[in-house]
Amino acid sequence: MQPIHSRLEPDSSEDHKSEVLDDFLDATVISPSSWWRTKSTWRIGRDDRLEMPCSLERLLDDYNLALIAESPNSQLIRPRLDAILIQILSVVKETRQKSVNGKFGMSAILDAVFWGSRRRLCIAHDFQGCSYTVSCSVDYTLWYGNQQDLETNFIVVRSDVLMEDECWMPLAAMSIIHYARKKAGRNAEIYGVCTDSYKWTFLHLNNKSQEIDND
Repeated sequence: MQPIHSRLEPDSSEDHKSEVLDDFLDATVISPSSWWRTKSTWRIGRDDRLEMPCSLERLLDDYNLALIAESPNSQLIRPRLDAILIQILSVVKETRQKSVNGKFGMSAILDAVFWGSRRRLCIAHDFQGCSYTVSCSVDYTLWYGNQQDLETNFIVVRSDVLMEDECWMPLAAMSIIHYARKKAGRNAEIYGVCTDSYKWTFLHLNNKSQEIDND
């Protein structure tokens, strides 16, 4: 899991920082023991499947050629992932805008969705009469509204090394978003992905703070 940090006074001990983070995790009801959850197979309906354009495959091949790197290669992770995520959102928008659903407001909803680049997510947390800031970084956030209100339900964390197994790094940011939205009385369901652009681990926190993953 990607580290969660707490912003305390300079003379605060590491033990105290750990206590703050432990208390925050207790408040989210997403304890470390619950991360070893149940696995499930996520099935994608026929209507939700989209064919990626040949241009994406050609672009990924161009990266191999230009960077003199043969896939899979850690040098290709960032440019590959940028291209894949942007292309996926573009294809979804174009397809849905042309569909029947577009006549019933779907087009307007999709117009508001956009990828946000790397940023630090922060939330205030009270512990023993003091207020602290708990934070962590996320590489890509799919926003559908106000960023200050954390109006997102999907994040992506990039692994800078080739993944050999499933990855849990997104859970840190997912926990912050889930907890903040739950406190505000909003839908707190959120999805997360950890990827090296070759291997993908999908995570899901439902409104009951239950985590499910699919690799």
